[in-house]
Amino acid sequence: GVVPFRGDFTTYDEQIAKMLQHHGRAGVPLYLVYKPGEPDRPEELPTTISKQKIINALDRAASSPKAEPTW
Repeated sequence: GVVPFRGDFTTYDEQIAKMLQHHGRAGVPLYLVYKPGEPDRPEELPTTISKQKIINALDRAASSPKAEPTW
């Protein structure tokens, strides 16, 4: 249930620049984990990242109440 995406800021891109500014960043990297049903409230990970930090953030997202399917 994970959908990865990546923005390439090798050359200037207005949308990426706006996203960086929104999160108070002057440049990349910017790591965000979005919880299901909360597209406006991503968890921002530190710029120094590790496999365990990613796993922990994904676990938190998966345990979000909105992650449960509603039938």
